[in-house]
Amino acid sequence: MEKDNQKVIRISRKKLVITLIILLILGWGLFRLLNNTFSVARMKAPSAGMGESGMISPDRGYYPDYYNQQSDITDTREFLKTSYSSTVKTRDVLEIVKEVKNAVRDVEGRIDRLDSSERYGYVSFVVPKSRFEEFRSEIEGLVHEKLYTESISSQNLLSQKQSLEERTAAIVASLVELEKQKKTLADNHAASVSRINRDLTNTQNQLAEVRGQIFSSDDQAGITYLRNQETALVQAEISLRQSLTRENQSYTNQNQLYVDRISQANKNLENVNKEDTNFTNNIETVNGTVNIYWISIWNLIREFSPINPWILVILIVIFGRRWLVRRGYMSRIELV
Repeated sequence: MEKDNQKVIRISRKKLVITLIILLILGWGLFRLLNNTFSVARMKAPSAGMGESGMISPDRGYYPDYYNQQSDITDTREFLKTSYSSTVKTRDVLEIVKEVKNAVRDVEGRIDRLDSSERYGYVSFVVPKSRFEEFRSEIEGLVHEKLYTESISSQNLLSQKQSLEERTAAIVASLVELEKQKKTLADNHAASVSRINRDLTNTQNQLAEVRGQIFSSDDQAGITYLRNQETALVQAEISLRQSLTRENQSYTNQNQLYVDRISQANKNLENVNKEDTNFTNNIETVNGTVNIYWISIWNLIREFSPINPWILVILIVIFGRRWLVRRGYMSRIELV
């Protein structure tokens, strides 16, 4: 086509301005709609701070109340609990989920939850703190650095450790006191039984002596007196035997109370020791989540482009059209 015969399209300036304004409004509305849709999709997916069934996992910003209690400022020990969360963008979600799962198992960790689909993946896990950096490096190397973000938080659980130590000390002190009281009870019981048995032996000896005198005496008046003594000594013997029975029963009951209380205290100590073991295991592990999102070609370009890709598109359209117009493949546009 000859340049002189090239067709010219004349466009009203006013109509062009109005059309551009309408297109800009429609484009902005479409952008907001797509952005809101993407935001809703992210909200429905388990976030880095949420565990299975929407439960809050041990991530930064959430710890039980006793974790946040003020610790003794003179105690400078550290019991750091580390939490990790990361976001990975990829064109192949299923493959990255598989790689994350393998990375957890490579460091002898545990998978708590795994979700996988074409557009979204989620892995919740626990790994040993001693191998956390190894795991972290492996996850970081799965994609380009521009497609990977992470969040790592640590909190000193010193107040929880101090609470466990205080409870342990209180239970141990209680056990010592209970054992002391139990021994005192046993000593007092032994002394009481010894005294009663001594009195009982004396009474029985006196009774035997009186009965011997009754057997050998011929004096009726003397026998009557001895019979009265015998009756009194028999009553005394009965009373002492009853006292011994009451003492033994009382000791048995009180001693059983101490046995039960000591047994319960030992169970409490065992439970606190288990809590302390769990506490140690807890701070020696890292709880974490990895969110994997599918990324479109357009968004991939946006991540790597030094300028907004829309500007590139506009420039390509402008220069492309100018080249086509010069070559005579498109009509020139004149504003009137």
